[in-house]
Amino acid sequence: MKKILFIIALFVSIGMRAQDTLTTEQKQTAKTALFDSYNVVVAINALGAPTAQQVAEKARNVWHLQIMLAKDWMLELLTENEENQIRTILN
Repeated sequence: MKKILFIIALFVSIGMRAQDTLTTEQKQTAKTALFDSYNVVVAINALGAPTAQQVAEKARNVWHLQIMLAKDWMLELLTENEENQIRTILN
């Protein structure tokens, strides 16, 4: 979880300039973090009655997904199926 929060903070601080400055490896790491967040949201959605802490964790991960899907370079990395998969849990 700390890794995900660090990556979120990193990309928020970089802002829209990330497209020009991130290496392929950094972009791939961001994609991995995106799917880590996706998996957290899916797991919490599967719980019958999540705790307040789990609800907060889900909110942080949904926020991460929304931020990353707003980046053109991230959309270029995702297949259409992957993008649809993520957008489905955001609706």
